[in-house]
Amino acid sequence: MAGGGIMRANLRSFSKGGSVAKIDSSTAAFVKEYQERFEKKIRENEIEVLEHWREQLEKVMASRPDSIASLLTQMRKVSEMMSNRIKVLKKG
Repeated sequence: MAGGGIMRANLRSFSKGGSVAKIDSSTAAFVKEYQERFEKKIRENEIEVLEHWREQLEKVMASRPDSIASLLTQMRKVSEMMSNRIKVLKKG
């Protein structure tokens, strides 16, 4: 990797009392690209999550509950699914 030597040189400079401001443009470009890829992945994940829960709600709507009580039961089920998913994510 061509940039590896430059990054190591910057780290050596920093460890010898150099300034962070001395980071070259290739390192800045790498950081910018990495940040853009990270933000893109976050957006993609958020879209997937929203699509999943939209599908769950569409199932509830399509079932045409015959009473308010059955609608509330289905809504509670979706809410429990969401709570369980949150717990799993917080543990991991």
